[in-house]
Amino acid sequence: MCKARWLFILSFFFLLASPSVVGAEDWSDPVQLASGEGIDAPCMALDSQGRLHLVWSEGGMLYQRVFDQGWSESTAIAEGRSPCLVAASDGRLFMAFVALAEGGTDIFVASWDPKAGWGLPVNVSNSEGDSTSPDLAISSQGALAVVWEEDGGTIYFAQSADGLLWSTVPVPQARGRHPQVTFEEGDVPMVAWVDEFDEGLPGDVFVSQRTIEGWSLPVDVSYSPTEDSEAPALATGPEGVVLLWEEEEEGGWCIYGALFNGQDWSAAAKCSPVGAHTPQLAFDAVGHGHALWALGEDVQHRSWTHWEAFAPSETLEAGGTVGQVALAASKAVHVVWTIPGADATLLYYSVRGQEASLEYKLCLPLVLAR
Repeated sequence: MCKARWLFILSFFFLLASPSVVGAEDWSDPVQLASGEGIDAPCMALDSQGRLHLVWSEGGMLYQRVFDQGWSESTAIAEGRSPCLVAASDGRLFMAFVALAEGGTDIFVASWDPKAGWGLPVNVSNSEGDSTSPDLAISSQGALAVVWEEDGGTIYFAQSADGLLWSTVPVPQARGRHPQVTFEEGDVPMVAWVDEFDEGLPGDVFVSQRTIEGWSLPVDVSYSPTEDSEAPALATGPEGVVLLWEEEEEGGWCIYGALFNGQDWSAAAKCSPVGAHTPQLAFDAVGHGHALWALGEDVQHRSWTHWEAFAPSETLEAGGTVGQVALAASKAVHVVWTIPGADATLLYYSVRGQEASLEYKLCLPLVLAR
């Protein structure tokens, strides 16, 4: 057999043997990062330099820790609660959160710069009543979007090019709770929320897009008129927008999901066993999807390379009944979770994967050898 053919066979075997999903190793031992009364709403983001930022609320304050060759000390960064983080390609972070303002609570957005730290927050909602439940997204071009719930259940949407000047509108026909936002390809915002299809019915998950022609009519994606749907999570990957939510079934709650390919929503797919709650979503550096949820005294992670081609679920023993979870992914998968207790809530962290990736560049010269 000629040398070139042997090299081709060896390179093909090497491609098959290369890991296809980021994070091929076991979970690291859990590390306790915080302990206190009322620890709530942990969130994470990886900046452009690979630093992992963790923010949570505790006792009316927002705290931050950063992992860069090791964890920094906890630092109080602002008064507020319900934080959410996104990272920009230029190294900055943006954080939306709820804080007290004249007449009630408002939604604020602050930015973090690697050299200057956190800047002054901007009041985005600036309403007379209470603004709650914010979510924040950033597009591939750097556009920012925030959604939140106003008094009475109206869902509001605000967009900005720089994080300083914001345009704010109510989402037509969107009344409900737990709003989420993402950007589709082409910087098209999509919003999800929970509402009742009709008065007296259980909750369903609805979505609407904002195109150049305006907001689309809401689409009922979960569409389970006799069962409750709650806690949506939205993220955009190579195949389109993925939506996860909690779905009530006989015996408990499960996590369901659907994919929007730019034209239509797929049928709902069951992703978890019974007893799961609080779904979270992220896409890693090579476009693989990652889902996370709480399951009793475990944290469960599931990944996919193509929608519905799910890898088996991976379970991490949490050390107690899990309250909330958060997720971030690049070349490794980072998770945090809370364990509420009678005296204090504990916040833990674990990571899976050590920069595993596909090795196409190493294979290519072998394939082309003569």
